[in-house]
Amino acid sequence: MGVKYRRDYSAIIGELSSALEHIEGVHDFFEMNTDDWKALSSEERMDCIRTLSDDVIYVLGRQTTASVGSGFVEYDEKQHMIKVIDGPKITIISLI
Repeated sequence: MGVKYRRDYSAIIGELSSALEHIEGVHDFFEMNTDDWKALSSEERMDCIRTLSDDVIYVLGRQTTASVGSGFVEYDEKQHMIKVIDGPKITIISLI
């Protein structure tokens, strides 16, 4: 299947990273406890989040949803978008 996009991949990753970084428990993906996550510098945390964003794109190419911390992401192939759902907050990342 694969996630189809026409926008610059780095722009998509940037937007996805910005949306994912605020999800509670995002560090669980890295099997880190809260104290270890907070001990990282903000630059180190963003490097982890960018890696996570890349991994999420890969996962969404095989299945339409993926859990991330207390939220989840969803690939809408027909609308050419990724939705990041964090409780009541929904962030839309356009792929075209």
